[in-house]
Amino acid sequence: MVATRKCIFLDSKNQQITYKSFDDPAFVEVEHEDGWYLRVPQKDLNQIRAAHTTASILSPFSFLYLKYKEKSQEGVLWCFIFDDEAFFATFKDGKPIFTKIIDELHEYNLEDLITGFLHQFYDQEESYFIERIEIFYEEGSIYEDPDLEDRLLLPIGFNKIDTDQICQNPAVSKYFFTIKKNSGMTIGMNKKFVMVVGVAVLALLLLYDLFLKYQTHTYTQKIHQLVDSQMHSAEQNNEYQSKILRIERIKPIIMQLRDRNELLATKLKNLFDLVPDTVYLTKFELNERALHIEGVAKDRRAFLLGLNKKLATIYKQGSYDLKRTKGGYRFVATYEEVQHD
Repeated sequence: MVATRKCIFLDSKNQQITYKSFDDPAFVEVEHEDGWYLRVPQKDLNQIRAAHTTASILSPFSFLYLKYKEKSQEGVLWCFIFDDEAFFATFKDGKPIFTKIIDELHEYNLEDLITGFLHQFYDQEESYFIERIEIFYEEGSIYEDPDLEDRLLLPIGFNKIDTDQICQNPAVSKYFFTIKKNSGMTIGMNKKFVMVVGVAVLALLLLYDLFLKYQTHTYTQKIHQLVDSQMHSAEQNNEYQSKILRIERIKPIIMQLRDRNELLATKLKNLFDLVPDTVYLTKFELNERALHIEGVAKDRRAFLLGLNKKLATIYKQGSYDLKRTKGGYRFVATYEEVQHD
């Protein structure tokens, strides 16, 4: 007695249809006769395998493709419904043109599902006129609505399927997903793998050792640079401190000179203010104890009652020599010992 093959339909929404193969270990691919591929993440298949350890896994799109090839009909909308999901597909020249997966069918009615898909399909550039609808379903998934054809204005075929019979069809088995297993490596491959891993680990250790030596050398250089920088900063700081101390020492002298200069400037201004307009000076010498001047006065009165009389109020002693010349009276005078109030 031949055991009946048991299979289940893949309900993953992550099914992808492509027109070329991709070498991606994260996905499992099934190639179809007309040069297109169905890809599913390996993790999705692993979850199904954990729940169904022996069942073969078939995509509803692969099943619809087989029906399309079997009936050789173009212009047909193919629909597969099971549990709470619906799979729609259209084919042309052996390849899927537009597909869609809709879940949570309890929120929709069949008419809305079909009209919604048709609207989206007719928006595609490669769309064509749908002349018929073929619906495949497991018992209990939907109820056949005899008036649906009249409302959609399309002939509809309702096809109830038996999963066990589908699994026994040899044409179906070539589209079963084969789950990748890591245990498929031979002993020789395991040895080579271990050797490759060992060499890689050794190379990484050597590289890490070189990296540590390089980092140590780099950090040592940075430490030396930091120490040199600190020493240079300390030397500069000592030089600045020395300059500050020298400035502090000469600051009183500078302040004293400034005060003297201000006093001298005031004294000079006051002395020049004493010179009348009728007298001009040709020589002027001033120190802390005496004043020596030379010049020319317009007349004797200008010198004696003008300049000399004013200077006599500032200095205790004074002497002068006054001579008459063609240009006026030339004088030489010296005044000593400033009077203090």
